Amino acid sequence: EQKEGKKLSKEEIKAVILSNHELKKEIEMILGKEIDEELADLIAKDSVDLLERLEKRRKVVIKEDESTIYLYVNLTLNREYENFLIYDVIPKIFANSSKDIKINAPNAIIHVIKDDPEYLFLYRDVKSKCIEISYRVTKKVNASIVEKLRCPTFFMLDQKKFKIKNENGKEKESSHPNSLNHILVIGGLLIFFPIILTALFRIIARNKF
Repeated sequence: EQKEGKKLSKEEIKAVILSNHELKKEIEMILGKEIDEELADLIAKDSVDLLERLEKRRKVVIKEDESTIYLYVNLTLNREYENFLIYDVIPKIFANSSKDIKINAPNAIIHVIKDDPEYLFLYRDVKSKCIEISYRVTKKVNASIVEKLRCPTFFMLDQKKFKIKNENGKEKESSHPNSLNHILVIGGLLIFFPIILTALFRIIARNKF
């Protein structure tokens, strides 16, 4: 059994997003917008904070005719989040391709990032939750698989910070930082509009005389 393991830093999580084109593309599909350096940094910061509120462990069961990797994640959150993601890479010693693996991940939307195999699991509307994912192959694998398992990467895409697409492909309302710019622009127009209007009236009055 493999327990907690190393926790990734903010820079490491950011590098995972930006260096993996396929993963970045899938997250962009969920967000409905492109990920730049600033947004990747914000996602990574939220992910580091999330690590303080979850526990994870793995278990490997090896039999003569099949082998199974289990991933258990316990989430303790103070409110509901719309999108919780788990990015997981399975060693090729376990299976050469995702086509050789049978996955059981209740309530998850499963994205195959690469056939190598790499997966992204999306959970909607999560708060406190116990998650179980299993990967099974119909062969006996070497016990050294335990040492080759990497730590999964966790992402929390909060609709209060990003514009998230709903099931119809339309964007939901959110308090994305860009909304502050809109408020400032509108505020500026409201301040200067009376001044501009007064100047126009003076010009018109002069032309009359």
